[in-house]
Amino acid sequence: MNLVHDLGELYDGDISAVLQTDDNIKLYIEERAIKRMLTTLPESISKNIYDLWCEYNSCSTKEAKLVKAIDKLETIVQHNQGNNPEDFDYEFNLQYGKKYFEYDDTLKYMRNIIDEDTKTRMYSKKLR
Repeated sequence: MNLVHDLGELYDGDISAVLQTDDNIKLYIEERAIKRMLTTLPESISKNIYDLWCEYNSCSTKEAKLVKAIDKLETIVQHNQGNNPEDFDYEFNLQYGKKYFEYDDTLKYMRNIIDEDTKTRMYSKKLR
């Protein structure tokens, strides 16, 4: 599922988390792309891949929720470790994908660690 969830970005690329304004548009674009890609595979394989992709996007299982949370976490870590523009809004990180961490204590713990790193970046930027 972790490998499959990004297949919808195959043709049009990813939309930066900061620039995403409508999840429905992003989902529509990605679903169109994955369906296009899956036409190149045998039906039995394409159905399994499409079902995994749908499971991830609907967050209908514990596995999907875990993969979704880890995907959000990875974005925040990139923001915290990357060379961002001077005007980068670290406040964004503190809210981004937060709902995907609420169901599991280990994920909450991981999120708290990453949020503390975000706050450190935010405050050190303000001191400059």
